[in-house]
Amino acid sequence: MLSPDLIKWIKSVNNNEQPYKAYFDVDDVFQLHFPDRHKNNVLTTPCGEIILLFQKIGTSTDIKFTHLVTPINDILYEERDKPKHHYSRRVKVIAQCLQEPYISKTDTSFKNISLGGVSQGNVNQIGNMKKVQEENLLSVIQKELYDLFLPYEKK
Repeated sequence: MLSPDLIKWIKSVNNNEQPYKAYFDVDDVFQLHFPDRHKNNVLTTPCGEIILLFQKIGTSTDIKFTHLVTPINDILYEERDKPKHHYSRRVKVIAQCLQEPYISKTDTSFKNISLGGVSQGNVNQIGNMKKVQEENLLSVIQKELYDLFLPYEKK
């Protein structure tokens, strides 16, 4: 269920193969992969809390917010067929915007927030981000993301 106060986490995803779109062709429940170096981060998000997925699509350098997902169990999966991304967690799609116009970082309260430390493939708490704390932006961001993704909510 989509609720503003449950949007607490953020994670970078990518696909290095054409058409450079990550998780666009998955079912409503899928394996969310993590880099091997972040194995200990895979089970960080509690079931029921929501992770915002972001990525660069195609050859664009603009960051797009594409999915809101939530973990459905606390199982660490290991898959040897994914180079450098052997670990995953089963998640359920809460909402997804997979067509243009995408939800762009520059059109949100994230526009002046660096996602540099978040871009390594681990999940991070939005409320722990320095600028979010300094400017007391967590509830603003949560409400904004809720409003932006609400038309794309899975029923």
